[in-house]
Amino acid sequence: MKNGGVRTDPTSLLGDFGDFALKDVKEEGNTITATAYLKDWYRGNQLMRPYAYSYDEIKRRINNLVKEINIKFIPVWFNTNAEAGKTYKIEGSAQGELSGKINYVYRSLGAYDSEKLIPFNVKFKEEDVEIPVEVPYKVDFKFESGTSGQTLPKYINEQYELKPINVYNGKSITIDNSTLRKTTNELFEPYPEVVGNGTKKTGTWVFDELSGWKIDGQGEPVTTLKNVDKNITLVGVWKFIPVEDSAHRKVTFKDGEKIIATVEVEAGKTIEGDSLENQ
Repeated sequence: MKNGGVRTDPTSLLGDFGDFALKDVKEEGNTITATAYLKDWYRGNQLMRPYAYSYDEIKRRINNLVKEINIKFIPVWFNTNAEAGKTYKIEGSAQGELSGKINYVYRSLGAYDSEKLIPFNVKFKEEDVEIPVEVPYKVDFKFESGTSGQTLPKYINEQYELKPINVYNGKSITIDNSTLRKTTNELFEPYPEVVGNGTKKTGTWVFDELSGWKIDGQGEPVTTLKNVDKNITLVGVWKFIPVEDSAHRKVTFKDGEKIIATVEVEAGKTIEGDSLENQ
């Protein structure tokens, strides 16, 4: 298991790369590779393309980029022995190279101009690196049954398993269901889960958004965690609605004796304000 440090997951490269943009960032073992390409640029109000650079100018810019990536291309991970909330001194080294082909002519290349591309290869030597890195606390999520006598099926916890959130010591975060992501990186969108005994439907499990998230399943629901100074587990609940109780309900809204609207709502669902429109 890896605990994230100064970089995010998936792999990203930190820093300002000046005239270059990066794409196709990949990680294999201790090596990170990326494609660096020159951005379009302006001369006055005229939009220029990278092929308008001279060979010497491109070489100069590549050498400048090498100076930048000496420090910036550094992935940092902690093993499971790292203690959340503490700062560690990371020591190591970085080295690498840039290679590719440069179009040095003052025009865009045509279909038969591949010989006009000049290969280049710029290496930068190994350099010692020493950086302080703080280990974040983790906010984990789990689900439990909110219905007495009913056990939440294991597959629901597995299917909707959420990514932990890293929070640095003393920082605060807001818990918003619309931004939570599953470990598959999909958005958290809990749908009603129909269950049965093999021959017939017995009921439906519905995520109870109104109950919110509770720390260790206790106390009042929280939407904000302030000044985080420990690992936290937030618990959300699913309610079980038996098949005999799963029919739609009619809900009538009155203003005094006057009926404003009557709507049908599925058991376990919430009525939103716009549900009353055009009723």
